[in-house]
Amino acid sequence: MAAFEKRGQYWRVKIRRKGYPEQTRSFDLKSEAEAWARSIENEMDRGIFVDRSETEKNSLGDLIERYLKEVTPLKRGKDPETSRLKALSQRPLASLKMSALSSKHIAQYRDERLKEVSAGTINKELNHLAHVIETGRREWGIQLPENPVRMVRRPAAPKARDRRFREGEEAQLRLACVTCPLPTVPVEWK
Repeated sequence: MAAFEKRGQYWRVKIRRKGYPEQTRSFDLKSEAEAWARSIENEMDRGIFVDRSETEKNSLGDLIERYLKEVTPLKRGKDPETSRLKALSQRPLASLKMSALSSKHIAQYRDERLKEVSAGTINKELNHLAHVIETGRREWGIQLPENPVRMVRRPAAPKARDRRFREGEEAQLRLACVTCPLPTVPVEWK
């Protein structure tokens, strides 16, 4: 049974039920508190309750920080990943609570970044972000129905380079290598 308590101008609800973690939340109106309590108790009765407290209290920035401390140091490419994730944690997207994060927010971020950087850079950032969220879902109790990054269309990858030497460029390169004043390993051309 839910317990309601008036705390200043807010209503606090506590739900305690055997076999489930205690659920507490505050509301402006008592009617909102009662509706929330009914929905949570209904989920508990039907056996479909999922504890969303980690999702509601953590922001995307919190997840990024934890990921940088626990996961990134174990990777071989930790330096570029660290700089990308630190830059991402400074964006307004990082201040959103995980419970509020949706594919719409990710798409807005993608569109804003497309004005600043290339599609390849955005794809790398979205890959890092998707892994941060997936790690939160699998290991840290972040309850999301699906990863919002996976639902967003990725920008088209840039075309690969296919340039060949033009007439005389190979000879110029060889000459520059031979006449370079820096001490290097002798170059042998085949």
